[in-house]
Amino acid sequence: MPDKRQTGQRMRSLSRQSSPSIAKITRPIPTGTLPRKRLFDHLDDCMKRPVVWVSGPAGCGKTTLVSSYLEARKLPCIWYQVDEGDADLSTFFYYMGLAAKKIAPKRKPLPLLTPEYLLGLSTFTLRYFEKLFSYLKKPAVIVFDNCERVHGDSPFYNMICWGLNAITEGVNVIINSRRQSPAQFAPLQAGEKIDYLTWEDIRFTLDESREMVHRKGPYRLSEQVIGQIHEKTEGWAAGLILMFEAARTKGIDLTAAKGTTPEQVYSYFDTELFEKTDKETQDFLLKTAFLPEMTGEMAASLTDMTQSRQILQALNRSNFFIQSHSRETPVYQYHSLFREYLFARSKKTFSEEDLSLIKRKAATLLVDSGHYEEAAGLFLEDNAWEEMAQLVLSHAQSLVTQGRFATLYGWLIRLPPEVRESNPWLLFWMGMSRLPFEPLASETNFTRAFEMFTTKQDPAGILLTWSGAVNAIGYAFGGFSRFVTWISIMENLKPLYDAFPVQEIKARVAASMVTALAYWQPWHPELESWANEVLSCPDDKIDVNIKIQTLCWFFYYQALTGKLGDAHAALGLLKPHYKKAGRHFPVKDNRRCYRDNM
Repeated sequence: MPDKRQTGQRMRSLSRQSSPSIAKITRPIPTGTLPRKRLFDHLDDCMKRPVVWVSGPAGCGKTTLVSSYLEARKLPCIWYQVDEGDADLSTFFYYMGLAAKKIAPKRKPLPLLTPEYLLGLSTFTLRYFEKLFSYLKKPAVIVFDNCERVHGDSPFYNMICWGLNAITEGVNVIINSRRQSPAQFAPLQAGEKIDYLTWEDIRFTLDESREMVHRKGPYRLSEQVIGQIHEKTEGWAAGLILMFEAARTKGIDLTAAKGTTPEQVYSYFDTELFEKTDKETQDFLLKTAFLPEMTGEMAASLTDMTQSRQILQALNRSNFFIQSHSRETPVYQYHSLFREYLFARSKKTFSEEDLSLIKRKAATLLVDSGHYEEAAGLFLEDNAWEEMAQLVLSHAQSLVTQGRFATLYGWLIRLPPEVRESNPWLLFWMGMSRLPFEPLASETNFTRAFEMFTTKQDPAGILLTWSGAVNAIGYAFGGFSRFVTWISIMENLKPLYDAFPVQEIKARVAASMVTALAYWQPWHPELESWANEVLSCPDDKIDVNIKIQTLCWFFYYQALTGKLGDAHAALGLLKPHYKKAGRHFPVKDNRRCYRDNM
């Protein structure tokens, strides 16, 4: 008999939801920035079209420009910071749903991109954005920032274009990217639905460079020096700030060759910023660079410096390659170029052992603050396999619930095979991550995990991997004769199943048994009792999609066997469950549905 308390703890652990990244769905707050009236007026003209693509190199001020524009025009917005994880579209829809919840907390949550929607992704996306746009109080803006972090060949851009087809009057979408718009946006251009703000528009004019230098403080620079700074940086915002600091320091030669390459910028970071700070601040900068975003408390924990909050505030006030998000509890992010520099410098400064300790400590802080995706990157980079395996086991269920199978697979595939193959729960989640896309491969993972759980006599693992293997055969939609083996195994596992205390797991197993029997043995005398196991499970103990799956198969079984009254009853139960799941109920005519399934 399994320990009910331990099993309950495991399920709670598997179901744990982590708090989302704050900065990802929060507009950065511009502080001490130059109001760029010229570009604000230009954006006003661009916004006459529903979509605006803002492009320019790193550090040119795209994010600051758009954020300050929205603040100046007092436009409500959803701000979405794109990153590499959004290549997994389920990740995008998960975080966009959180952003929508922020602006419309009383509206029904937007749906997750779970496997049943994948075959109709364009339709799902269109309906999703229709709902999203309807939640906005017009006029409103949706900003996708840092889109260059997702490659142009990614389905991400197809998805965005599908969504933009649903854009409504009073809504604008602004896309910030270092790159020009990809080919997927050509129809929008042909239909005159998109306008562009380019690097040629964004770069500072000499007058703007002069005004920004004068705003930086009481330092007096001659017109000649200001002109030299402007010429050297070619209006690049980050370079202007950097070279202003260099120019106000005695002995800095500004007569070097025109133009500023990243290598030269790194050199300036070295000589005019980093090396002019005290040792304590240098140590702070190098360590906190491993936090993609941080509060003052997180920085203090990582660096053991009690004045960490004051350091961050001072950097932010000087507008020096750091941004602040949220007015209540500030969350800070270094400029990506500055952070890259700090990474490179840290590798030269710290020993491999010290670097490993910093990464692991930073990752642990990120886990504790709910930023488990960022923590995963650090664990993997440091080959911290034990910590990474624990992170997977703690958060795999939430990723699967959110439909983010590709993200989970990406974590697991980077674990060494000997780590992955030695833990049956890692094998189980490997199978789950591959289930929608590689069902035959996932069946292999489930089978191996089932054997290991059987050896360990782990009831929860035995039942869940049995269910996974059966579902894999169903997803593969072929080789149904393999159901015979698993149906036979369940006959031997029935005493274990009957004694098992966790209803959610029992319902999953019963739903899989209904699938196997409906496919292979629809005449089986226990099919209805297995279906009733699922349908009698309280709604708060089971994923609504499992009930939908079971009812669909039960309807099919009843219609196939001529029990039209029972089929009608099953159909009647389906509709409210579709509504609860936020899905469109596909049947309008019950009689036609019976005819099509006979």
